[in-house]
Amino acid sequence: MDMEVFLKKYYFMYKYHKQKNNLDCNCICLEIYKCDCFIFYNDDYVKVYQGSKLLFQGDYEKFMLACFDNVFGWFDFKIAPVQRIPHGEFVQKKFGSSKYYTRGNYDRSSKKFELQDYYDINRYVYVKSGTLLYYDFVF
Repeated sequence: MDMEVFLKKYYFMYKYHKQKNNLDCNCICLEIYKCDCFIFYNDDYVKVYQGSKLLFQGDYEKFMLACFDNVFGWFDFKIAPVQRIPHGEFVQKKFGSSKYYTRGNYDRSSKKFELQDYYDINRYVYVKSGTLLYYDFVF
């Protein structure tokens, strides 16, 4: 990506997040698994945003555990909209939560995707198309 295009794409979002959250910190703009992400860090506290959605916040040690390489910020999981995740894949709605789901079928009547609870096979959760889920992780 050309530097001029990069600056046009990310600079305004960077300023927006700093002003909105009153952040006095540094920022790294990355493309993580084809998701545009911003990593804000100050001392030992880290926040990761995708657009206006907060993906991760916590201390630096927790962030290091979530990353393969903390220099480049490559996570050991993938983030994608539910419609791009293969059927039968294990997913999480929030990273680090104890709830695991299996990606199920698309329900045409409600226009939502079903997620089957991993620990309770009778429990289903329905999410809208476009909902970001975490997948391809180790648990």
